[in-house]
Amino acid sequence: MSHLLYFWRGDNYQTDLDAGIAFHLNQRSATLHQAAIGEHVWAFTRTPDRRYVLAADLVVTALTRNVAGHAYGGYRVWGDLVHSRYFAAAGQPDVSPLLRGLGIRTGRPDGPIGQAFQGERAVRVISAAAHHRLGAYAADLALEPRAQLCPEPVLESIVADPADPGIASLLQIARQHLATWRVADVGSDALRATFRDAAQLLRERYQGRCQITGWDPRRDLGLDLCEVHHVRWLSRGGSPTLENMVLVAPNLHRHIHAVDAAFCAAERGFWLGDRWMPLHLDQHPIQP
Repeated sequence: MSHLLYFWRGDNYQTDLDAGIAFHLNQRSATLHQAAIGEHVWAFTRTPDRRYVLAADLVVTALTRNVAGHAYGGYRVWGDLVHSRYFAAAGQPDVSPLLRGLGIRTGRPDGPIGQAFQGERAVRVISAAAHHRLGAYAADLALEPRAQLCPEPVLESIVADPADPGIASLLQIARQHLATWRVADVGSDALRATFRDAAQLLRERYQGRCQITGWDPRRDLGLDLCEVHHVRWLSRGGSPTLENMVLVAPNLHRHIHAVDAAFCAAERGFWLGDRWMPLHLDQHPIQP
């Protein structure tokens, strides 16, 4: 077993909470990919008042690679949507003493523990005993109320179809899950125009065909039936831009959502459960 301990920079943690928790983590260190499927990546962060707190426990469902030069590193782990947890920082005591007792190098006893988790050392392998100690500590922690996913079809509908008669209800659902500014952003005319233009360009680039299967509904049925999928979901802070879109058949789109298919940007395809589905039509850059 290779459970991991990951230092999540405080500014990135706060940005992710506001923009939409992604249920995945990125790193420059290849150590991140030492976790196997089903193992845990524990993340801690530093709060604005300078406390170190336990931030998350991701149960790994997939390991993927990002494109070269990705801002947050080339390695990515994906967490199970049901069993992964994000913890509220409020009310947590400083966990530095706990982390120093896990049997890993954590710097000087009198120094900020985050200083020992920089660069390639930002993610560490921990023992099974350390994993169990973290689990026991986390058992009584409150969950972070902002770390919940808005149903992705809700946001897709808000962005794609402002004429939907149920748009007010959809916006109300979004307000229950997202930061206020994020709801306003998703519902703005500017963002809808961005999506509309990018979606039209995507459909024309592939002549309406599914990028995974090559299915051509224009030829077979005379209809534009393939749907735009956001590689980084809108509910996870993704944007409705061409670089975050692929065109897929409706049944595949639903399956991608149902199994939380992980997209590997380096190898250009999706892990659909236990199946690898590469993009066979691949003519635009994708950088989720």
